Amino acid sequence: MATKTRKTTKKASKAATEAKLPLARDLWLASLGFYGRIYDETVERTESARTEANKFFDELVDRGASVETETRKALKDVRIDTSGTVEERIQKLRDALPELPKFPDLPEMPELLQFPQFKSTRVRELETEVEALTKKVNALSRAKAAAKTKTSRTPARKAA
Repeated sequence: MATKTRKTTKKASKAATEAKLPLARDLWLASLGFYGRIYDETVERTESARTEANKFFDELVDRGASVETETRKALKDVRIDTSGTVEERIQKLRDALPELPKFPDLPEMPELLQFPQFKSTRVRELETEVEALTKKVNALSRAKAAAKTKTSRTPARKAA
């Protein structure tokens, strides 16, 4: 009887295995289908994103070209006078190009940082003093060098 049980068990397990094979194959095919679908959607979305990015870039290029044209036209119409203060020139630019963002107002420049033609008299006095001191230092350096060459020219004593 033990042999009958063993044969029955082998037959039953073989039937169960054969019944599981279609299920395993279906699971395998479902996972391949899932992978294929994800791949297709990824490719589709990538192409869509690339197309949108190119479209957006082209729109930006067109907008940049129109801004450049408008700016050139505005600057051509306005002649900027280089005389006057920086603040006046900035104001003229703001008036000529009202759509541009506003720049912050410049702080007042200290007297020492202004342009050379606007230097105070004290700065001019200090510059002349520095020049005079520089001339004196150069003269002293030349005198010291001349004295050094005089001492090096004295002949050495001859050995007796």
